[in-house]
Amino acid sequence: MKRIVLALLSLVASPLLAQPEIVHQNLYWIRYYNILNFNQKWSLHSEADTRHFFSNSAQHQFISHLHFVYKPSNTWYFGGGLTYSLQRPQFPETRPRPTTPEFRIWQEAAYSRLLSARFALSGRIRTEERFLSNHTGRFDDDYRFVFRHRYRAQLTYALKGKNLAFRVSDEAFLNTFHQNLFDQNRIFLSVEKRFSPALAIELGYMNIHQLGRKAQRLYRRDNLRFTLTHTLRPL
Repeated sequence: MKRIVLALLSLVASPLLAQPEIVHQNLYWIRYYNILNFNQKWSLHSEADTRHFFSNSAQHQFISHLHFVYKPSNTWYFGGGLTYSLQRPQFPETRPRPTTPEFRIWQEAAYSRLLSARFALSGRIRTEERFLSNHTGRFDDDYRFVFRHRYRAQLTYALKGKNLAFRVSDEAFLNTFHQNLFDQNRIFLSVEKRFSPALAIELGYMNIHQLGRKAQRLYRRDNLRFTLTHTLRPL
């Protein structure tokens, strides 16, 4: 995987990336995901995610999302919403640790189909209009705008009798109208246990290759992610 990502970087990013500095980090993410169903087609999704370094539990990022989902059929859904993020320094030992705010507006479309009784394949495209502050601690008229696209493919294997689901996904993040086309790539492996129609937990491993802001540093991150999913008015 490392060779593939580095090859992609050499083609689409700055020529300075021929020998990027590679930084390896280990993090854990704790995430709460809430779904409020209005009916069979409409729902409101909200989530809060805090991300920390394993080495000293210093927070790396807090991010929250709020979006509406419209599901016209069992195979398609469309969504759109807002994101608010507070980004802290990229290294756990950095002191002090101010936050840099970001606002996003985004839209997505996803398609899913059953391959068999247990396997399902899905794809998702998301576009993000990102407004990133150039100052720590506040958001004002001095900001950077980044237009980003995300493409995710996911395979799910379900054991319905045991309420278990295994997932593997790959998601590419690409910038438009930016000096670096490549932003990051995420590979995710997880297992989800559903206890009831309203409650499920997921534990997963995520491998991230992310390009630094100045395109001279590549972050290789190994993340553990825990998610509590809470559904209100389950269908």
